[in-house]
Amino acid sequence: MSHNAVHMSALAPEHFTQAAGSLARAFDTDPLYRYILPEDSTRVARLQWYFEALLRLGAQLGEIYTVPGQVGAVILLPPERASVPISEAMRAGFWRAPLHWGIDGSARFMRCIGSFETLHHQVVGEVPHWYLMLLGVDPSAQGQGYGGDLIDTVIDRVEYAGRGIYLETCTAANVALYEHFNFAVRAETVVEPGSLRVWGMAREVGLPMRA
Repeated sequence: MSHNAVHMSALAPEHFTQAAGSLARAFDTDPLYRYILPEDSTRVARLQWYFEALLRLGAQLGEIYTVPGQVGAVILLPPERASVPISEAMRAGFWRAPLHWGIDGSARFMRCIGSFETLHHQVVGEVPHWYLMLLGVDPSAQGQGYGGDLIDTVIDRVEYAGRGIYLETCTAANVALYEHFNFAVRAETVVEPGSLRVWGMAREVGLPMRA
């Protein structure tokens, strides 16, 4: 059942910390963050600052939407900001990465960013598009329709603007989820053989909401 018409709202800065906690738990088992931060016992705590910084970056460059209790959030960047300037990332706080993740974790993170940027350009090139930078729901709130509501909100927004949208994911389950919403895999790459695969997906403007 969809909550969209009643519950979706922009995420206010005073709720960034709470939303970041939800996102840290949501991505605790994601292959990307297991690769960057292999230590299971500290991963959620070490992701908290990262998602707070990512939400600040989203607020600087684009739009953030949330659901009740900030148990889920989505970051959406417009075509003119779909490529993130390093200066904006530094302003959001990413210069602190070595303090929270150490040299090795930060190096793995930068390796991933390089692969993501290459894949992003391979899929969309210079065509103006929106970038679905992040979407996550706290495990305690999954299965209640919030993820679908967030995707619906994104699609409504980009359809109104008349542009396509791009995202990347590191989980096969997410590939199937987004295909249900008429995203299609356009390319994929391997960051670390046997460890981390990334799928680049795009959705053209004008398609039905669901496949």
